[in-house]
Amino acid sequence: MELEEAIFCHPNSSIDRVLSRIGFGRYQLLVLCLCGSFLMAEGAELLIVTLMSSVLQKEWNLSLEVVEFMGGVLFLGTAIGTLIAGPLGDAFGRRKCMIYSSILYSIFAVVSAFMPDIWAFICTRFFLSVSIGVLVPIGTTLIVETGVENSRGLIVLAGQLLYQVGTMMVGLLGLALVPKLEPLYWRELLLIAAWPAFFSTILLIFLLDESPRWLSMNEKHDKCVKVLNKIARINNARRLAREEIEAIELIEKTEVENHLDRLGMIFGGDYLRITLQGFFLWWSIGFLYYGCVFILPRTLGGESDGDVLTDLAVMSVAQSPLSLIPMFLIEQDKFDRKNLIVIVCAFHLATSLLCSFNFNNSFYYVCISGLQICGMVNSDVIVPYTNELYSTTVRTTGYSLCFTFMNVAAILSPFILLTLHHMNPMYPYYAFSCVAGLNLINGIFLKKESNLGSLDTFIVSVN
Repeated sequence: MELEEAIFCHPNSSIDRVLSRIGFGRYQLLVLCLCGSFLMAEGAELLIVTLMSSVLQKEWNLSLEVVEFMGGVLFLGTAIGTLIAGPLGDAFGRRKCMIYSSILYSIFAVVSAFMPDIWAFICTRFFLSVSIGVLVPIGTTLIVETGVENSRGLIVLAGQLLYQVGTMMVGLLGLALVPKLEPLYWRELLLIAAWPAFFSTILLIFLLDESPRWLSMNEKHDKCVKVLNKIARINNARRLAREEIEAIELIEKTEVENHLDRLGMIFGGDYLRITLQGFFLWWSIGFLYYGCVFILPRTLGGESDGDVLTDLAVMSVAQSPLSLIPMFLIEQDKFDRKNLIVIVCAFHLATSLLCSFNFNNSFYYVCISGLQICGMVNSDVIVPYTNELYSTTVRTTGYSLCFTFMNVAAILSPFILLTLHHMNPMYPYYAFSCVAGLNLINGIFLKKESNLGSLDTFIVSVN
């Protein structure tokens, strides 16, 4: 028998009603472009790390250990950024964190292109990675909190699509600049990839508003109403009625005043199971996706350096359009978030097994592309799923902690997979199969939301 258990019932749901009445429009697209530009930067950074490892190893005559250390440090920076993003975003607001982090990103993105040696390069890219770690979860949260009920999942996925655009952009630049491993071209690649950050930072400063949900939860009612009226004006809807304003003014400041209280809420009560399952879900997807990106050049090690880089760039460009798949499924009535995650996890397991069985033939390229595509699709789906599980009070903290576990997987996967690769080149793909199988089991037992309409009033079905 199904037990309907209400987790939250908060007056902040009045903001959902206001946003639903205003409807989806140009304002949501504006927020998507402003915040999504740094999702694009994250996708670009992943492929830059892969391309730079081979280029810098040749130019500066680096040992394999130093190259692996570089990749680990850069992922560590992202993990640290996501870890601090939660308390910063919940305490100081989404807008301030986005602006300050984007300024740091822009500075270090350019400075890193002029570094004279590997250690200076690692240092600057580390701080760049920290800024990305802050920007991505807070930007995604802001997209969610300004979204409209019937298009929230779709707009979040559109933001995740920009991640693939960033990867594809660097892939195309890599095809033009990197395959011959000319020593100066990598600096041009970094500078070209950095210029959108400056443009986006300027736009953030002048155009980005604070989240109306965060304003309401901190009793900044006048500012909240001002932002909502701005959304209505840009979307060509009527201004807030007095009844709507009075409902918003009833929202009281959350009792969760500090980060320890937020952690206590996330790891207690009804959230405990959600949080623990979410941690493993994000960790496993991170291990499968980033691990695949890391081990692929080693698997192709029999080719020349230029051919390997060309293969990586071509695969990244070819796979990017397939990241559109979840956009056609996320708001379908027949697929809720949980069921879609389970379906993709099943395909993830199947492609992992196929990679193991087709390791030494041409079908391997199809299998490994399928493995990477499943990673992209699953990461796209779990973003709106995770954001909709947590209330405004702890949303950034909960989401950033889950995202941190994905980055922990990115840090650990090179060491685990390289050890397995030295034992037998097939062993990393056996590891992928085991992790994908466990993730499928975890997905089956995920909690299923019965009502995702309100971000602060929803029902969880417990079997």
